[in-house]
Amino acid sequence: MNSFRDVIDLWPSMAEMARQAHVTHGTVKQWRRRNSIPSRYWLRLVLLSDLHGYGVSWGRLAEIANVGDR
Repeated sequence: MNSFRDVIDLWPSMAEMARQAHVTHGTVKQWRRRNSIPSRYWLRLVLLSDLHGYGVSWGRLAEIANVGDR
């Protein structure tokens, strides 16, 4: 998992991620297109990841964000 796209692709579909994260499908499509997930959604995604065993952590999201900032 080296990008926010990789995080999004852990879910069965963007529509399913959107449903679980309580955002629109269009929002997830924008995240994927931009390869960026705003930090205000990270807690929700980490909790959902824990629920599904996807392995997304705060630390990993921060690492991905820091790589994108370089």
